[in-house]
Amino acid sequence: MSVDNATRCARCGGRLDHGLCAACLQGGEDIELLERIGKGGMGEVWRGRHRRLGRDVAVKYIAEELVARPGFVGRFVREARLLARVRHPGVVAVFDAGEEEGIPFLVMELVEGGPLSARLPLPVAEVLRVGIATAEALQAAHAAGVIHRDVKPDNLLCTPDGRVVLIDFGIASAPDEAPATLTRAGTLLGTPAFLPPEVLAGQPADARADVYALGGVLAAAATGQPPVGTLPDLPAPLGPLVRRAMAPHAARFPDMASFLVALREAAAREASHALPPEEVTLQRAAAGVLTAASGVVIGAGLRCVTPKVIHAGETQPLVMSGLEALPDGRWVSRARFEEDAVLGAVGAAALGALVWALLVGHWRRSGQLTRGERVPQVRTLALLTVLAVTWAVLRHLFVPTEGAFAPFVPVLGGGLEVLCLAFFWMGALEAARRGRSLLVEWPLLLWIGVATLPPAWSLWSWLRAWQP
Repeated sequence: MSVDNATRCARCGGRLDHGLCAACLQGGEDIELLERIGKGGMGEVWRGRHRRLGRDVAVKYIAEELVARPGFVGRFVREARLLARVRHPGVVAVFDAGEEEGIPFLVMELVEGGPLSARLPLPVAEVLRVGIATAEALQAAHAAGVIHRDVKPDNLLCTPDGRVVLIDFGIASAPDEAPATLTRAGTLLGTPAFLPPEVLAGQPADARADVYALGGVLAAAATGQPPVGTLPDLPAPLGPLVRRAMAPHAARFPDMASFLVALREAAAREASHALPPEEVTLQRAAAGVLTAASGVVIGAGLRCVTPKVIHAGETQPLVMSGLEALPDGRWVSRARFEEDAVLGAVGAAALGALVWALLVGHWRRSGQLTRGERVPQVRTLALLTVLAVTWAVLRHLFVPTEGAFAPFVPVLGGGLEVLCLAFFWMGALEAARRGRSLLVEWPLLLWIGVATLPPAWSLWSWLRAWQP
C-alpha cells in the first residue's frame, strides 16, 4: 500500500512509514505495516502483519514531532514496561518495544472492536458486565503495582465476542517510580470528568482513583454522558454502586477488589431482580404495615355489615340499613355507618398509602427501581391460597360450627388469610419496584381473590342464618 511521507531507512534501505521501518521491526521483515487504525495526541497506531507468527498485531509509535519534547519518550517507554507487568486477558498485551530512527514503538496485541464510548448508552445488565470485566483487569493491574489513572470509555475496547480490553497505559503510574519522572510539576494528566477530587486538587493518584474513574464509566455507560456535576439518577442496582465509587476518598470503596465484589453481587441481584438483604427487610416491614392496615379496614367493614340489636333510641335511619322492629321494642340494624370503625379504617388506609409512597420514593432515590419479570411472590401466594381453601373445605365437612365465635373468624383459617394478605402486599410492592401494574400481575389479584372466597362464603352463610 502507498504511505504518505515515505522515505528510506538508513539501516536497511527499506521504506519508512511515518518514521517506522517495517523491515527492521521485530528484526528482518517480520512485520508489514498495513493500515493506520488510530491516531491520538501522542502518536499513531497501525495494523501490522507479523509474517513469522502469521497474525496481525498493533504497532504504536510516538509522533515524530513529540520525540524532542521532554517527557514524551520516557512516558512511551514506561507504558511498555508497565504493560509488561500485567498479565490479564482484559489488559492489552505488549509483545515488544524498540526504537527505529529515534522513534520509539510498541508491538501490541491487536484488539478487534471499537471503544465503549461508541456503544453508549447500555442496558443495566450490560453495564454491570462491562464494569466487572474492567474491574477484573484493573485489579490485576493494581496487583502488579500499576495505577492506570485514565480509565474512561475511550480506553475500553469491546470486541465482537463480548470481551472488554483495557488499553492506553500512557499515563499509568507505579509506586516504585519517582513522580518527578512522569510529568512536569503542575501538569494534570487524565480526563477531568473521570478524575477524583483529590487528584484534581493535586494529590497523587492511588488505587481509589481508578475506583472513582470506573464509577464514572458505569454512570457514562448507563446514561451515555460523562459524569459532570451532580450524578444523575441511575437505575438499580447501579445507583448505590456509583455513588459509593465516586464518593469522597475516605468513603469510597477501599480498593478495586471490594468494588469488584459489590459489582458481582449487584449483577447477581440484577439477574434475579432481587433486593439487597436490608432492602428486603424494609420491604417486608412495609408489607407488614400494609397487611395490618388492610386488617383494620376489613375489620371496620365487617363491623359495619354485621347485624346488631340496638335500643330504640340508638336508631339512625340516615346511616343505618335494614332496620327492623322487634316485639320487645328493640331494633335490628343489618348494616350501618360505624363512625369509630370507619375513621379507624380511613386512618389505617392513609398510613398504608404513606408507607407505600415513602418506600417507592426511597427506591427511586437509591436507584432500586428497575424493570423486571413477574414477581416471585405469586407462587407462595398460590400455595397459601390452596392451603386456606383446603382448610376451609375440611373445616366445613368435619368441624362443628357451634360456639360463641362466628365460624368465619377461625384461628387457623384467619392465620392463613393473614399470610395470604401479607404475600399479596409483598408482591404488590415488588411489582411497583419493577414497574409492573397489578393488571399485568393479574395472578396476584386472582389468588388473593380466591383466598377471600372461604371467609366471604362463611360470612354470607352466617348472615343468612342469623336471627336476633
